[in-house]
Amino acid sequence: MIKFKSSLQAAIFLDHSNIVTPVIKQKKYQEYIIDYKQLKEMMALNYSPEVAYAFMGVSNPLKPKKGNFIKYLDEDAKFIPMLIPVAVKPDGRLKQEQVDGFMREYINSRTEDFDVFIIGSGDVHFLILIMMLLSMYKIVIIWSWKDSLSSSLRKIVGSDYIYYIDDIWEDIKKRKVAY
Repeated sequence: MIKFKSSLQAAIFLDHSNIVTPVIKQKKYQEYIIDYKQLKEMMALNYSPEVAYAFMGVSNPLKPKKGNFIKYLDEDAKFIPMLIPVAVKPDGRLKQEQVDGFMREYINSRTEDFDVFIIGSGDVHFLILIMMLLSMYKIVIIWSWKDSLSSSLRKIVGSDYIYYIDDIWEDIKKRKVAY
């Protein structure tokens, strides 16, 4: 069967924390990492995204391991890293809410540039933005882990436009190695 690519203008917007957290926290994924180049290809579906962004919270100073990962995202996986300096919680974790806010504002600023918004996050923080995009007759596609998808997003976007990382895990996983 021949696969046709859409001529609609598309872009990928990846909430890195939302996609990577289950891989870090769940024991069944601990010996693997995500192949972001493959993830980007799978997320594109039948579209040819003009650009793919990966939104990430970073601390200051930037740790060398994180710097190597950012270089991999940019040079190998062809995501544009969107680095957001964020505060650190008392337990050492980053305040990811700031990343979600920046990502929402950035997507909002690009509404005229794209017909298709492929969003890698199941976070309810994107609900109002997605409702706005849909009211502008934009196509919104959500990629999320099944356990991370907000039921509100599922309801507003519709099951035909929801895709699960769980379903492509075998295609995007690779054994842990240093970046």
